[in-house]
Amino acid sequence: WAQVGGGAPDPYGLDLTYTAQAQHHLGATLMTITSNTIPNKLTPYTSTTSEVGLETRLFNNRVNLDVTLYDRTTTNDIVNASVPFTSGYTSVALNVGEIKNRGIELLIGGSPVRNSNFNWNVSYNLAYNDNKVIKIADGLKSIFLPGATTRTQNGGIYHFEGMPFGMIAGNRALTDAKGQIVYNSATGIPIQGPLTALGRGVPPLTMGLSNSFSFKNFNLGFLIDGKFGAQVYSATNAYGTQFGLDKRTVNNGVREKGIDVSGVTLADAPYTSNVSAQTYYSTIWATLTDQFVTDADFIKLRQITFGYSFPKTLFPKVVQSATVSLVARNLLLIYNAARNIDPESSYSNSNAQGLENFGIPTARSYGVNLQLKF
Repeated sequence: WAQVGGGAPDPYGLDLTYTAQAQHHLGATLMTITSNTIPNKLTPYTSTTSEVGLETRLFNNRVNLDVTLYDRTTTNDIVNASVPFTSGYTSVALNVGEIKNRGIELLIGGSPVRNSNFNWNVSYNLAYNDNKVIKIADGLKSIFLPGATTRTQNGGIYHFEGMPFGMIAGNRALTDAKGQIVYNSATGIPIQGPLTALGRGVPPLTMGLSNSFSFKNFNLGFLIDGKFGAQVYSATNAYGTQFGLDKRTVNNGVREKGIDVSGVTLADAPYTSNVSAQTYYSTIWATLTDQFVTDADFIKLRQITFGYSFPKTLFPKVVQSATVSLVARNLLLIYNAARNIDPESSYSNSNAQGLENFGIPTARSYGVNLQLKF
């Protein structure tokens, strides 16, 4: 059990600071506010963690197990919330009431084969984190993360009370009490519903499988990893739909036949119509965020290495060991639940994850590694 505290994420975060400018007015030096974040009277956050674990080695170290269960509650966590640009700032620093993380971390490994000439070592790791925003602040049920807006400007990353940290939020089609889509009777386009959570941007489940083989002086290893349970908003698919480049805009001959829609009007009257594909798709790309939120589960062949260790007799009294290896990374996307994009694509390296825009595929890399020990 442990409890720790922490302060503001940035120095000088409690008050306005100023920078002197080269310009002067009536002999006085002009000053500029340094930060784009509104300072606040913040209190230190507190993180309380309970953890229990087991580590064991069995059968002469042929099998090993390491498992940990944890429960971490953070109160008064400090986050930046977005504010209107008309305020002259981009964000405000706030204390978030309570965030809870519960999870498990597991590592299982072993040596199925081990002798003088051949060895096989394998390890599997898994981590699951159940994250939830318990409370934001009195009278505040959600906050928007600064800069975490979809490039199509119809959604973003929010924290919602009672939901996981970092939710993708946007709009679905408006529906009535019976679940029927409400259409604009003049255009045949679904009416945009209110802002709602559409999926979690951070995957709760991650795992990896590593294998290494050695035969005399040769060694071979590979790593497979995956992430599961998250979603991603794809602006690539949204723009592709707008310009008629996405496959959905040609499926089933919709360009020739149009799109049949049925539901109700705002007056709750039954409604059916046929809308041209160009009209329909060139409209919903900007209004229906949920149409472009996709699962981001994946499994990747992350790395393969093949090496050779030179005999010590080649370098007597000079080098203790010498190994040369061929290394290849990001070789294969074994499974991908995201349509048309790399599920790891993101245009933010902050904790605002789950947004993609024209993300290029992960590049394969090949290299040679020489390791010398003296």
